Amino acid sequence: MAFVKTILKNNRIAGVYAIPSEQILQDGSFLDKVERVLAGGVSIIQYRAKSIPVEIQLQQCEALHNLCSGFSALFIINDNIELAQKTGADGIHLGADDDDIAAARETLGSDIIIGASCYNSVEKAEIAYNKGASYVAFGRFFPSNTKPDAPQASLQTIVECKRKIDIPVVAIGGINDKNAKGVIDSGADSVAVIDYLFSADSPKEAAESLVNLFI
Repeated sequence: MAFVKTILKNNRIAGVYAIPSEQILQDGSFLDKVERVLAGGVSIIQYRAKSIPVEIQLQQCEALHNLCSGFSALFIINDNIELAQKTGADGIHLGADDDDIAAARETLGSDIIIGASCYNSVEKAEIAYNKGASYVAFGRFFPSNTKPDAPQASLQTIVECKRKIDIPVVAIGGINDKNAKGVIDSGADSVAVIDYLFSADSPKEAAESLVNLFI
């Protein structure tokens, strides 16, 4: 049964994947902004907080998880196995220097979603896949305010990855409504977005503009 649940969850790694920055999370209106992007059709929310106190993280995650559940969206924790376990998150996203995929799987269970950052390396994606990752993420694809020094990925990275492994691919880095179509047409199952959504005058309309590109 756990294997079936994992397949079903993996199939939901699709569409628009929103990541509110720590600056947004420290804004008193962050829940309102997240609710607006969910109303616009965002299907995944990732919680990434490196410097926020643990007790506040728990409160924020509980509120965000409840919001996501109300919109049938997935709730993913970035790089914190303990927090993912305590909050009952749908998944965890790991970077190159984060906890090992196998350790996360052992702690969180066989039905947890595990994402892996692979930057611009199909080889890293193959390794992550063989370790049991549920999806892989590449980027940055475009200039990014969040991670300006991140390795540059190309559309060919997505194409090559889709030929070699059969799990969802997420594209991240400077993505907006003007450039997302290229990564989607290259095979990206999902686009992860920060600034374009949460800096918009209307986060809901910004989300809709991206969601419509998948239709």
